[in-house]
Formats: sequence, structure tokens, C-alpha cells
Amino acid sequence: MKWGFAAVLWACIPAVVWLEGDRAAREQLRIVALAEERRWAEVLNSADRLPGAAWNPYVNHEVNRALAHSGQMGERMFAYPQLTQALLLVAQAEPGDPELTYNVNLLLELGCVNMAEHAAMELLEVKGNVPFVLDWLATIYVVKGSDETAAVFLNRLEGIPACHGRAQQRLKQLRTDPGMMDDSEIGLQRASNPQKDLVTFDMTPDGLFDYLLDRNPSNRMAWDYRMAYYLLTQQVDKVVAHLPELDAFGVSSLPKHCAEALAIHRARGGQPASLGRLGPSEEVEKQAKAFLATYTRLRSAPSVAMKELAKEYGGSYFYYYTFGVSGVKE
Repeated sequence: MKWGFAAVLWACIPAVVWLEGDRAAREQLRIVALAEERRWAEVLNSADRLPGAAWNPYVNHEVNRALAHSGQMGERMFAYPQLTQALLLVAQAEPGDPELTYNVNLLLELGCVNMAEHAAMELLEVKGNVPFVLDWLATIYVVKGSDETAAVFLNRLEGIPACHGRAQQRLKQLRTDPGMMDDSEIGLQRASNPQKDLVTFDMTPDGLFDYLLDRNPSNRMAWDYRMAYYLLTQQVDKVVAHLPELDAFGVSSLPKHCAEALAIHRARGGQPASLGRLGPSEEVEKQAKAFLATYTRLRSAPSVAMKELAKEYGGSYFYYYTFGVSGVKE
């Protein structure tokens, strides 16, 4: 996707962000555009430059997508400010609200193709032929095996000057590769899509992840998002309960934040988990003891404790679990 195509995303961004001289707002827009183009390293580089005051759920949502796609969610998630509502942005508002707009990409990536279709069609009804919605719908129908319907939306997209090239490219791909079988991303979405017809948003996050992982236990993105949800909501017992599943993904060690959650679980006297070859990290256990020692020494002065511990642990799960904030720099 090129910048000319991604630019139409601004239709769903409040006009106030165009205020002249608002550098933070422009950086927010850049992060959203880069995420739409799947330029994950650049999303994270831009997020590193974003002032904390400019952080919002939509930027947070895109940063988490970038972390997941680059295999860093379990390692660096708490190096950034985290807002619990930003993780899924499950659409519970009126059709056309930003939650629907920003949710479709993640639904597709997790494998919730029917839910993505439902959200995108509501957007189409409310906003009309917005280019990125047409593009999403084309992708959805390719994943669902309906090239003919996908072509209908791509033909509409072709009539929009800024998107003409993008649409032609995708139409050609459909003709030369029916079903886009050679497209690895489409293949992953197709494999992750449960066959049960589910379009409701009336479910808990636990229900959503069970729905996805029952169909495809190797859906690593769904697994990572489930762990992220448990970490954000401080359900360390559930994090630990699902750690043995990591063995099936062929990893050689626990992701950093999962290891930190395990250390907290152990410190609280939780039941030991059967982790197979993925045992506790000695380094993380040492960090947990050092963190606890400093916190215990300073706990009578919470603001002092926060400032002191941020120097070394501001991007750790220990810090988030204790103080409820993350991505804190010295």
C-alpha cells in the first residue's frame, strides 16, 4: 500500500489533529498510516518519538499490532504506555465510531473473518465507499473464497483516483492467482478463520480467544493477544496456566513479560506450573527479588518508589503490575 492510498484513512481521524504546528498529532497520523501499510519497524520508531501526552488508545492499538507482527509483544509491550481498552478496541459503540474503523484490521489478523466482515459492512453503510473499507472488504471475501465478490469491491476502489493503481494491482493478482493462494498473509488469515459462523461482538475476551484457539491452536497472534490481555488485567494465574502451550510454538525460552508474570506468581506462593523445557528465567527471578527489595524499602513513599524503580524497571511487567502504568522513563 502506498501513501496515496493510506491517506484516505484520515477520513476517520478527528479534524482537530490537522491544526497547524501540532507535531504530536502529525506523529499520531504517521503511526496510523504506517500501520495501515504494515511498516512495523517504522511504527515502533515513530512511537518511540511520540510524547507521552500524545499517547491515545488508537496509537497504542497500532503499536501493539506492530509488536505482535514483529514478534516483540512478549518482550517489549510494557516498554510503551499501555491502556487496557486499546488492546482489542472491540466495537461496542455505534456503527461508524472509531472503534469499528480500527478494529477491522485486527479482527482479520486474529482470524475473526466473519466479525471483520460484519464491522466493515457497517462502516460501508455509514461512510459509503471509503477506500480502505473497500480494500478490507476485498480482502475479507478473498479469505472467504469469494473472488467474484472481492472483485466487486476492487472495481469500486479502482474508480477512486488515489487508489486506482492499488486496485488494478489486486485485480491482476486475483486473475493470475485465484484465491490469492500464493499470498502468505491471506493464507494465514484463511487458516486461522474458525468455520463456525460468528459475527457477534457480545463476548468476553476469554470467549474470543477460546473461539480462535480451539479452531487453530497454532494461531500465535491469538495466543499473544490472549497473554497480553491477561497481563494488562493482571491475571497472572491465567498467564501461568497457559505457559505450557508455548512449547508447541517451538520457542526456546519464555517471553520476558511472561517470565516476569511467572516470577510474580511464584513470589505470591502460586501453584508451580509444569512448563516442560521452558523453566523460570534465573535472570528474571533475580530482577524480581531486586525490584521487591527496593519497593519494600521505599513503599512508605510511593512517589519516590515509582521514580527510583523507573530507572531500571519502567519498561517491565513488574512496574506495571505494581503501579498500573508502563513505558515510564527515568
